[in-house]
Amino acid sequence: MVTELRSRIAEAQDTVGRWLRLPGRHIAHDAVMKQLAEDGSFSLRYGMMTALSSAIAILGLLLSSPAVVIGAMLISPLMSPIILSGYALTTLDRGLALRGLLTLAAGAAMAVALAAALVWLSPLKELTPEIVARTRPNFFDLLVAVFAGIAGAYAVAQHKGEGLVGVAIATALMPPLAVVGFGVATWNWAVFSGSAGLFMTNLLAIGLTASVVARVFGFGVHHPAGTTMWQTLSIVVVFGVLSIPLGFSLSRIAREAVETATVRKTIENFYAGSDNQIYGVNVTFSETAPVHAEALVMVRKVDPGAERRLQAALNARLAEPVRLTLSQVPIEAKRTVDAQAFDELTRRLTAVASARPPVKPDWARIAALAFGLPLLDISVDETHRLVALHPGPLDDGKLQALAKASKAFTAAHAGWSVSLRLDGQPLPAIPFASGSSTLDDPAKAMLADIAWALHAANVKAVAITGFSDSAVRNARAGRAAALKRAQGVAAVLTEAGIAATAEGVYPAPDQRQIERDLGREHFRRAEIAPVSGPAPQ
Repeated sequence: MVTELRSRIAEAQDTVGRWLRLPGRHIAHDAVMKQLAEDGSFSLRYGMMTALSSAIAILGLLLSSPAVVIGAMLISPLMSPIILSGYALTTLDRGLALRGLLTLAAGAAMAVALAAALVWLSPLKELTPEIVARTRPNFFDLLVAVFAGIAGAYAVAQHKGEGLVGVAIATALMPPLAVVGFGVATWNWAVFSGSAGLFMTNLLAIGLTASVVARVFGFGVHHPAGTTMWQTLSIVVVFGVLSIPLGFSLSRIAREAVETATVRKTIENFYAGSDNQIYGVNVTFSETAPVHAEALVMVRKVDPGAERRLQAALNARLAEPVRLTLSQVPIEAKRTVDAQAFDELTRRLTAVASARPPVKPDWARIAALAFGLPLLDISVDETHRLVALHPGPLDDGKLQALAKASKAFTAAHAGWSVSLRLDGQPLPAIPFASGSSTLDDPAKAMLADIAWALHAANVKAVAITGFSDSAVRNARAGRAAALKRAQGVAAVLTEAGIAATAEGVYPAPDQRQIERDLGREHFRRAEIAPVSGPAPQ
C-alpha cells in the first residue's frame, strides 16, 4: 500500500510539473534572454532617457503637476534592467544579474544627481503635495509593484514590449528617485528616507515578482530542486520583511480614512433635519497633536454652544481628543457679502474636503520635512500660523540649517512665522583666529544665524563673555583681548536689534589645565548667554 501511495504521489508531481511547464512551451527562452540582455544594458540611449525622465519628473514635482510627472514615467527606461535582474535570478546567470544591477545603479545615481542639481539651481525648493505623497510608502504600494511586476515579466516573455509603458506608469520608479534628489539637495532626511523606501519597495517587488513569473514560463526549470527551494524561500522572506512596515503604514492611513468619515458623519447627523447647510468639512492628522476638524456651516441662526456640543460628540465617537473649528455663517450673509468672495470661500473649502491629497496639508508634517526635524520637535499653531521649533542642542551646522530652512519656509508659505525654543541650551561660541580680536567672514555668518535664533526665541538681551588664550604677554593684555572680542560680538548683535553687554575674562578658572587638555584654541572665542527668557509658546 505504501508503494502504491508513493507511485500516486510521484504521478501527481509529474502531472503538476507538466502543467506548470505549459505556459513556457512556446516561449523562445534564448531569444527572450538575448533581448533582455540588450535592453537591460547601459547604453547612450539608456543614459539619455534616464536623464530626461529625471529632469521632467523633478520639474513636475516642483510644479505639483501630475501630468508632467506621468510624462516622466512614460519615458523612464528603469524597468528593463530590473526585469533583466529578475530573469537572471531565475536562470542563475550571475553575469546578467550583475549587468542589470549595475545598469540600474548607474541610472539611479544619474537620476538622483541630476534631480538634486536642478533643485539646487531652482528657486522653487518648497515641499509640494506631489513630493509629500511619495514619502509615505504603504502595503498597497507593494501590491501595485507586485502586479506591475507580473505584467512586465509577462510582456517580456510574450515579446509585448509596449506593455512596459503601462507598467512604468503603474510603478512610478522615476518620481521617487527624483524626490530622493530633492531630499539630497535640501538636506532633508525625512524626504530622502521616505522616497528611498518607496523606490526600494518597487524595485524589490518588481524584480522578485519577475523572477517568479520567469519560472512559470519555463526559465531555469532544469536547476536542482534545492536551488528552486532556496530561491522561493528567499523571495518569501523578502516580501515578508517588506510587508511588515508597509502594513503598519497602510493601517495608519486606513485609520485616518475611517476617522475622517466618522467626523463627517457626526457633523452631518448633528445638523440633520434642519435648514442648515454644511459647505465643507476638513480633517487633518498629526502624530504630536489631536485630530483637527474644520467645518463651515450656513445656519439660519448662529448657535454659540454648537461648537462645544459638537466637539463633545466627536470626542465620544472617536474615543480620542478632537480639536474642532466650527465656522457658522448666517444664510443671510450670502445676500449681503460680496458674492464672488463667498463663492471663492465655499469653493476652497469644498476642494479641501474632496481633494486627494488634501489642498490643506498636514502642517506639522510639512514643517517637520521642511526643517528636517522629527515631528516631536515641531509644534504647529494653525490658528496663528506659527511653527515652533524645539531642536535641542544647537551646534553651528544645525543652527545654520534651521536659519536657512526658516527663511525658505516663510518665503514659501505666506503669513506663517517661526519661533524657536532654546530651553536653556547654549548658543554656539564665536571663534577667533589666534592673536586676533576681529570677526572673520565665517564668524560674521555665524552671528547672523545666532541673531535669527535670538529673535525667533524672543530674546531681547544677551551677555557676551570674551576669552583669551595664555599666549598673551600678561594678564592685562589678556583681559584687553578678551574684552575686545566680546565688544566686537556685542556690536554686531546690537546692530541686529538685540541689547548686548560685553565682558572680558582672563584668566578663566582652571584655564591652564583646560588648555593642556583641550588646547589653547578653546579660549579663542566669545560666548553668548541670553538674559531674558523666550516668549511663552
